[in-house]
Amino acid sequence: MHPHTVDILQPLRMAIMKGEAEAIRMAIPEPPFFLSTLFKLEPSDRDNILDNVFPVLDTDEDKWELIEAAAMDSLARPGKGAFISIIKHIPASLLSETRTLVAHFPASRARQDIEAMLDTHATD
Repeated sequence: MHPHTVDILQPLRMAIMKGEAEAIRMAIPEPPFFLSTLFKLEPSDRDNILDNVFPVLDTDEDKWELIEAAAMDSLARPGKGAFISIIKHIPASLLSETRTLVAHFPASRARQDIEAMLDTHATD
């Protein structure tokens, strides 16, 4: 892992270990480096951070930034599964917008899988 990646995420990792929502919120690195760094991680590391960051975000706008970034990452690197890893965190208030975003993905098996997962998530 690149040394810069470790430095930018270290405070966030420590806050996640504490498990305090406010500490996690305060430790999220400022753009633009957070998202680009996050999506360079191995999927298990990325997913652990997403699982802890997504629930502490206060606004749909902040959540939408992560949804869009994960979608773009999934298009650029389909094997990494970034978008699939956040589906469980998408609030009902953003499901319609998320479906619209996914409809713009190229037709593929991955898109079908994502649409099916969104359908399942919507009925949970």
